[in-house]
Amino acid sequence: MQSRAAALERVLLAIFALVVASFVAATAYSQYRAEAIDERARQIAVEVSPAIEALASIRTEVRRLQEAASRYANAVPADQLPAFDELNRQRQALQDEVERYQLLPLQPDERRSWHDEVGPRLDRLGYLIHRLTDEVRAGDRDAARSTAMHDLADGADSLNLSIQKNLERTASLAHDLAVRIEKTRESAALVGWALDLLCTVTAAIGAVLVIRQHRRQAALAEAHSKLLEQRNQDLEEFSGRVAHDIMSPLTAIGMTFGVLEHKKAERPDLAPLVARGMRSLHKVELIVGGLLEFARAGAHSAAGARTEVQRVVDDILLTCGPSAERAMTRLECEPFRPCAVACNAGVLTSLVQNLVENAIKYMGESPERRITLRVKEQASMVRVEVQDTGPGIPSELAPRVFSPYVRGTGSGRPGIGLGLATVKRMAEAHGGAVGVQTALGCGSLFWFELPLSVVEPLAAVKASSEAQSPTVEHS
Repeated sequence: MQSRAAALERVLLAIFALVVASFVAATAYSQYRAEAIDERARQIAVEVSPAIEALASIRTEVRRLQEAASRYANAVPADQLPAFDELNRQRQALQDEVERYQLLPLQPDERRSWHDEVGPRLDRLGYLIHRLTDEVRAGDRDAARSTAMHDLADGADSLNLSIQKNLERTASLAHDLAVRIEKTRESAALVGWALDLLCTVTAAIGAVLVIRQHRRQAALAEAHSKLLEQRNQDLEEFSGRVAHDIMSPLTAIGMTFGVLEHKKAERPDLAPLVARGMRSLHKVELIVGGLLEFARAGAHSAAGARTEVQRVVDDILLTCGPSAERAMTRLECEPFRPCAVACNAGVLTSLVQNLVENAIKYMGESPERRITLRVKEQASMVRVEVQDTGPGIPSELAPRVFSPYVRGTGSGRPGIGLGLATVKRMAEAHGGAVGVQTALGCGSLFWFELPLSVVEPLAAVKASSEAQSPTVEHS
């Protein structure tokens, strides 16, 4: 069973590691592909788009320069100077656009194409502009018009054709980058979905295994609970049967020892034997009484049962006071508000007396010897605490202190370890709970809770007043 649980634990750890790895891998891969997308988008935004814009501007400036040159060639002498100034402005504008383009982070193919195709044609256009201005200055208007109409037009068209090719090449690059971005996004999404699916599947497998293990543990816990319940029931029946079967012979033995007690004067030699027998008989009676009380502890009080706590506590202080004095222990109770619990007086007396006698029994050799009772009303419950200044309970014994047949060491008094187990059975049978707080060398605080009785019916008052508190032998 343990090896199977260990194997399942290793499987769950492996599944958890796989889920974490899938999540980390999906995140890392998505980040990696996002960086690639960002880089290509940056290329489009920072390199390709500005290059397309610059090339389009150069084409526009070439056309404007061609038009300015044509106007200059056809201008009358009075308009030649303004036309020449406009021609120079267009030449400078074209030069500025060319320089702006060349400062861009161009691709090697773009620079090569500019150097091999666009650059020479741009230089020829500059040469034709220079020739046209010389012809105008020389007064050869026909030659200037011919240059503007034929040579300069052909040069501008050739240059714009080369620029158009660069534009198409750059636009193709932008298209390729956009396609690569789309493919990268698709592949990233596909891988991300695959890793998410893997993560989901492994998590589902882990959840199924956890649920199966939880159901298995729940079934085992339920079976264990039923087994404990059956054992407790068997123990209760056994304890009651043994106690009843033994009580009758014990009564006869007690009567016999009582007769012998009266014959001690006639037979002094029998006195030690009678005393030893009486001590043994008393010890057996304590054990049988503990068995009977434990067997009866699971019984419930009658409906409407109600007991005033103050009266029971006062009786306990009177009953257990002499035992505390003999043990040189101070027994005290802190003042508390009047309250009542939903059980009969016998149950409450048995609970409190068991805890008080247990504290007296296990006081040990503590220098400070004090037992304090406290009664606290908490919401719908009444909590009774018995705190002592004894040696405390060892850590290995504390979790089992309310189990049957568990006894502390050092008391030197007879018993079979059913006192605290009886307290637990009684409290829980009446809807309450028990507990202990202890520190080795600093004493212990035992407590139990019972439901608070708020309304006091007349019948309950009468029943409570007529109830008699049983004498409880603490074991």
